[in-house]
Amino acid sequence: MVLLFDVKIMACYERKTIVDKMINDIGGKVEVFYDDRIERFGTSYTQIKCLESLLEDGITHRCLLQDDLEICDDFRNHLSEIISLFPNAILTLFCSRLSKRDLESKANFVYISGYNTWGPGNVFPKWMIPKMLEWRNKNIPDHPYDDSLYWLFAKEFKIPIITTIPSLIQHLCPINSLLGYNNKLKVSKVWIGKDLSNVNWDSNKIITRNLPCTSTLAREQQMLKNWKEGKGWRAT
Repeated sequence: MVLLFDVKIMACYERKTIVDKMINDIGGKVEVFYDDRIERFGTSYTQIKCLESLLEDGITHRCLLQDDLEICDDFRNHLSEIISLFPNAILTLFCSRLSKRDLESKANFVYISGYNTWGPGNVFPKWMIPKMLEWRNKNIPDHPYDDSLYWLFAKEFKIPIITTIPSLIQHLCPINSLLGYNNKLKVSKVWIGKDLSNVNWDSNKIITRNLPCTSTLAREQQMLKNWKEGKGWRAT
């Protein structure tokens, strides 16, 4: 079976210059959903627009990207090959917690034990999307953040999460967040640059890293409740 993915970008208008370059680097059809809210809080507003966007005939997977990324050359061909190796996994294309040591391991893939994903880039098989949205509406409706949904859903249904070495994307604005999520460490340490022509993706070259999220569904639900009650986004 031929595996074809579409690409959606969740974006802010202030990043249009970066987004335009991303579209050019990705090539082909790319759909962008801009955050048109007057007051912004959280990332799920554009995330849900991306997830709910119509899946065209023949598409088997959806790739969601944030708006401040450098994209590797030949992105579509690299990602197509990776999807074919792990068609029923969640692919999180960015992981800031990998290290230079992981790059030196000569592995191509990391199985993320403990369930965790990162917002800049994620890929899902199409069958997963309606189930994920249904689960969100039942368990964390109006949750303002994007990557929480991915790892919570994966944990609930024991879906494997895979990331790549080297990385296909790099985070360009770790300390210039438009929503206040600044962290200078939020860059890929396994990004080797745009040229990945010498990489031969091999699913047998895989390592396991225990990189769990410290939160839980109960904690996310409590923080959501507090936020809705005007107590701020925190757990008590």
